[in-house]
Amino acid sequence: MRVFAFKARLVVVLVAAVVHQIELVHQTPLLEQLECAVDGDAVELRVLLLRHLVETFGVQVPARVIDEIEQDAARASEAYAALAKRILNAGAGGHVYRKGYPTWSPDGKHIVFRFSSAGGFDMGWVRADGAGETQRLLDSKNSVLPYSFFPDGRRLAYYEIGPDSGRDLWTLALDVSDPHHPKPGKPELFLRTPSNESHPGVSPDGRWIAYQSDESGRYELYVPPFPGPGGKWQISNAGGQLPVWSRNGRELFFQNLDNRIMVTDYESKNESFVPGKPHMWSDQQIHGVGGTLNYDLAPDGKRFAIFPNLNAPAEEKGAIHMTFLLNFFDELRRRVAHSLLD
Repeated sequence: MRVFAFKARLVVVLVAAVVHQIELVHQTPLLEQLECAVDGDAVELRVLLLRHLVETFGVQVPARVIDEIEQDAARASEAYAALAKRILNAGAGGHVYRKGYPTWSPDGKHIVFRFSSAGGFDMGWVRADGAGETQRLLDSKNSVLPYSFFPDGRRLAYYEIGPDSGRDLWTLALDVSDPHHPKPGKPELFLRTPSNESHPGVSPDGRWIAYQSDESGRYELYVPPFPGPGGKWQISNAGGQLPVWSRNGRELFFQNLDNRIMVTDYESKNESFVPGKPHMWSDQQIHGVGGTLNYDLAPDGKRFAIFPNLNAPAEEKGAIHMTFLLNFFDELRRRVAHSLLD
């Protein structure tokens, strides 16, 4: 089966991937790695990154400060950490930073996304055409990540990362009588166990939720009924993650732990879910981006937009190459406008 990208969905997947990569730069483990490496190349990398973030968020940093980092590797780590924190805290006027995990509404007219602010974590609702203001759906002290809608667009499935039970599955009812100003209901817990459950994908008929869990010691895919009660059916048998349902009501896609697309046929009979044997849909390896959805299925169920894993030629293996793409969003806007005219 051939894998290729199509215009509208590819743009969203690429934006999600780019946003997630920017988020990774903000997270502590990567900061620590950059701070511990003080050789000339690492210092140069930090300076380039700082310059880009300064331009992106509009934070004024004296040129002499960056020059000092370039000239003094011994104090580069401390200065880098201080500037990175200043830039992140000042992102978007000091109110909002780190946006990601875009999720389309069923009608394709709105997008729900996760963002964080000084007060914690939020989910926002925005028009897909970019008009209007972001509507807040949920404020939380814990990280909340949207994943899929129910077919009527009146309920959202998401997962929350908490300090006690890890990742848990939730749903949020939405009053969309005024689609540009939705009114959220009270969050409803769907599944909480001592294990980590995440990435809840809602079936096309809204009766089932596929999710990944590490209860077996590695991530596998499971399907319970919604809203329950009832048991659950294990879908994968050699690792599974990132479920995506086909709209045809017959196929459930996911990725194995090597980031290759798998598929299983299924039948829904009364109160039972009858999955077939999973098999590989494509041997094209997708680039993993830390749990962010890195592929998406076209409405006709015949092709995927993917974030491919590009392997270096044999003669280049062992060498590290880094590409900085400048003016990305200007180019993105140009391409989107052009695609709409095609």
